[in-house]
Amino acid sequence: MKFIYLLLSLIFFAGCAQNQKEISLEYRPSGTITYQYDMNLKQLNIKGNLKTDYTQNNDLVNMNVEVESLSAESEDHQDLGYGEFVGQTYTRTYTKYGASADLDNVPKQIINMEVFVVEFPKTPVKVGSRWKSKKTAKPDMFFEFIDTDYTCTSVNDDVVMVKAVMNFVSSDKYSSQMKLTRKYEGEYTINPKNGVVTHAKFYMDMFSGFSKLKGSFEIRMVQ
Repeated sequence: MKFIYLLLSLIFFAGCAQNQKEISLEYRPSGTITYQYDMNLKQLNIKGNLKTDYTQNNDLVNMNVEVESLSAESEDHQDLGYGEFVGQTYTRTYTKYGASADLDNVPKQIINMEVFVVEFPKTPVKVGSRWKSKKTAKPDMFFEFIDTDYTCTSVNDDVVMVKAVMNFVSSDKYSSQMKLTRKYEGEYTINPKNGVVTHAKFYMDMFSGFSKLKGSFEIRMVQ
């Protein structure tokens, strides 16, 4: 019986130590990463692969994106012609903490790469740490910014888990009058060694001005 109590005590204190572990996170990707993207709505399904290559420029990171494959299908299985975007390339630039560094020149992009990058605080995080970021929604025609609330839920040597709630904000009067809304809520899996997102799944809740839309999207690092 004493052995069982000792074992439970060790497990308890190990858990407490894990919860108190702090880690400094920076966005330092390198080489080539391919992401699989999958969005599912009742009215629309989008699937694709994005190849990202990274170059360092002092404390800035250039993400060079190529759309390797992309398809979109309506609820009645009609092809929506997204295949024409295959081969599209563009570059996004981020700071070493994952903040957008190209706000004055955001390229046209069929998929907003902001959801692939977590913006980290400049101080170490631990389980329970919370922070905010304001990312660009450009070139979205209805929303300008993405206000994100982050919460760290797990810290390990090889994986950090971060919950995120993203609220898209419009500064356009027309969009505001239509009361358009878009909210993503889910969790990121992050490699703490380089700050790269290896997996994320979000649930979407939106209002188009005419009807509510619900669904999910998932991004997964495949190589």
